Amino acid sequence: MADQTKLEENKSCKAEAFIISFKLLCAICTLHIHIINVQLAQSQLFLRNDCMILSILAERLKYLREHRDLKLKEVSQAVGITPSAVGSLEHGRRPISVETLIKMSNFYGVSTDWLLGLTDNPKRN
Repeated sequence: MADQTKLEENKSCKAEAFIISFKLLCAICTLHIHIINVQLAQSQLFLRNDCMILSILAERLKYLREHRDLKLKEVSQAVGITPSAVGSLEHGRRPISVETLIKMSNFYGVSTDWLLGLTDNPKRN
């Protein structure tokens, strides 16, 4: 009878250990899902910010060119890119390289911060 009681207690302990392990595994999985959701939200925020910057940049580049009555070809020759690349930048369909950003800034005489929408003041410091 004592052996039977020990066997029952042993089974009970194993069952409790299994339940605890299972609950711990569930908690770990929940934590991983939460971490993945946070990382996904952050990456979507970065994408939104990139799209917003491209949109502001496009708007400002187009404004500068049209305000000065320039053709795509004139701007492209001044900064060393193709007219279609200038058009793509003005429509936000293409990211700008740092080199082209600086060339555009120099050509138009405005700050890179203004072109990127980081400030409302187009003047350079």
